[in-house]
Amino acid sequence: MGSHREGVAAHPQHSMHPQDLAPSLAEGLGRLGLEADGSVQGALLEYLALLSKWNQVYNLTAIRDPQSMLVQHLLDSLAVVPSLKRHWEQHWGQHRTALTTRPPELADIGSGGGLPAIPIALVWPQVRYTLVESVSKKAAFLRQASASLGLTDRVRVMGQRVQSVQSSVPFDLITCRAYATLDDFAHDVDAIAGEQTRLVALKGLRPDSEIEGVSPPWVLEEVEEMVVPFLNAQRHLVWLRRE
Repeated sequence: MGSHREGVAAHPQHSMHPQDLAPSLAEGLGRLGLEADGSVQGALLEYLALLSKWNQVYNLTAIRDPQSMLVQHLLDSLAVVPSLKRHWEQHWGQHRTALTTRPPELADIGSGGGLPAIPIALVWPQVRYTLVESVSKKAAFLRQASASLGLTDRVRVMGQRVQSVQSSVPFDLITCRAYATLDDFAHDVDAIAGEQTRLVALKGLRPDSEIEGVSPPWVLEEVEEMVVPFLNAQRHLVWLRRE
């Protein structure tokens, strides 16, 4: 997705510290219909502080203003959670529960600074997450952030290219936020996806040309328009499934 996801926050405030963003975060979570207690909200702000700190050395994101990071990174990532939960219950939840008690498995490809996977992991603890990031300095940040946030029991970081990832079971959900075109994304994760796997790409403008370029066995399942609190830009969630 790259730069076209860099929308414009409604009220940038360059002097704000991440901890000063608690009221905006709480309001944003409310608008998204997400319930998060004080400890979860604190962890989300701690993650934002870690991202801001490491960004000074590792250049994890071009966005440096805390308010803009809150909107364009944190809330932008969290905006997908209601859809992920809804699809899980509709397509896998009851069937999965009847067969096994193992938690859902989500892989995030090209995870970069942990977006969207780490914010999602903080508000959706029932899932196990695999963050795939081939750039070593970014993978190092992901490991540090996971440890600092107490996520290592359900978040693992794989510092390698997705094409070399092996998994004993197919992932249920595979996400990407700033990785590649839809067809390249589907091609790269094909080996770790099963018959019931859904691919979920976070995009800015509706990527019609990319959708037309998706090749078998992957087909479009759904395109959802998302509303990110405080953001004046288009956001879409593209779902792919096996034909």
